Amino acid sequence: MNKLFVDTETTGLNPYKDYLQLIGYANGDGQIEIINFLNPDFKGLFFSACLKATDTLKVGHNLNFDLLFLNLNEYKTVGPYFDTQLYFHIQDPYQSSKLKDLGERILKRKVIRLEDIVENKEKEGYIKIGHDNEKGYGFIEKDTLSRYLVQDVTLTRDLYKYIEHRGVSEYYVRVEQPLIQMILDMELRGIKIDRDRLEIFDKELRKEVLKLEKYFDRLGINPRSPKQVREY
Repeated sequence: MNKLFVDTETTGLNPYKDYLQLIGYANGDGQIEIINFLNPDFKGLFFSACLKATDTLKVGHNLNFDLLFLNLNEYKTVGPYFDTQLYFHIQDPYQSSKLKDLGERILKRKVIRLEDIVENKEKEGYIKIGHDNEKGYGFIEKDTLSRYLVQDVTLTRDLYKYIEHRGVSEYYVRVEQPLIQMILDMELRGIKIDRDRLEIFDKELRKEVLKLEKYFDRLGINPRSPKQVREY
C-alpha cells in the first residue's frame, strides 16, 4: 500500500478560529514537499488527490489534528489512516509520545523545537504562530518554518518505518485505528449537548478531582506525574 506522510503548520490549535499556514507531505520515500496554503499551486492538486486515494495510507503524528484542519480547509480526506503518536502512547502511556521527544528517544536525533526558533517581535515577511498563552508562540520566517516542517515530516516517516520493523498489534488495528475516522466524523459533524447538565457535571467532577488531589497529597504523590504514579 502507498504511504502519504503528512504534517501541517497552523496559526494556532483551534481549527474553527485558526488557519493553515503550511502543509508538508511526502509520497512514500519521495522528496518532502511544502505547500503554501494561500498559494497551493500544482502540488496542492497532487496532495489533494493522494488524500482521497483509498489505496494510500495517510500517516501522521497526532493525525486527527491535521485531518480536522485539512477537511475544514477544502482538503477532503479518505482513509485508511495511521497515527504514530497513538501507536507510541499505547505502547507506553507513561512515556511522552510527543514527536520531538520520540525523535530524541527512539530515533536518537537532535531535533529542533518550535520554541527554539520563534521570535518575540514581528518582522516583515514573518509568520505569526500560535497564541499568547501557548508554548512556542511568536513570529517565524517562512523559510525557517518550512525547514522545521520538513524535519517533522521526516521524523514521522522514520518513526513509521521503526513501527513497521517492530510490528503493529491486533488491538491497534481493530480498535484504535478505526477510531481515527470516527473521531474525525464526530468533530466535523458536531454533537448536541445539554449545557446546563454539562455544567453541573463539570462541578461534580471538579469536587471529585479536589478530593483525589488531597488524598494523593497526604501520600506525598503528585497525581499529575506519571512517573510518581507508576512508582506508587
